[in-house]
Amino acid sequence: MNERRTHVDIFSGVGGWAVAAGWAGFETIGFAETKPYPSAVLKRHWPWIKNYGDFREVTAKKTGRCDLLTASPPCQPYAVGNKNRGNESDDRILWRELSDVIQDIRPTWFIGEEVSEFAQFHLDPFFATLEATGYTTGAVIIPACAKNAPHRRDRVW
Repeated sequence: MNERRTHVDIFSGVGGWAVAAGWAGFETIGFAETKPYPSAVLKRHWPWIKNYGDFREVTAKKTGRCDLLTASPPCQPYAVGNKNRGNESDDRILWRELSDVIQDIRPTWFIGEEVSEFAQFHLDPFFATLEATGYTTGAVIIPACAKNAPHRRDRVW
């Protein structure tokens, strides 16, 4: 079987999801990153892959349907150091908009990563939105030390 499996990477950073997706046999067909330095890294390593910039510009019309969509939205709204953790007025809370992109593109799989504190603020509504459109959802918290890092650093996947 030689079926092409495609991947779109939202909040791409320097391409960690693209590397992992490649290891798993997926071909990355689009990025969404706005910051200059990570965008330059993406362009250097994957010059043939379009960077859509603002993730809200990523649509099924532009990318086509993909098999895998990945995202690691900003974690600052949920960070312990943020005194207004999870406050709805924080413009870095982007999970609602991300669910719109997911519903438009309709990937077979979505994998997201966020600090574990996200779960206490917005995980349930995010899952409810996706479940209402036919997705089955689930989450697991994995600490960095599970992969032999010298610190705990919990993440929800």
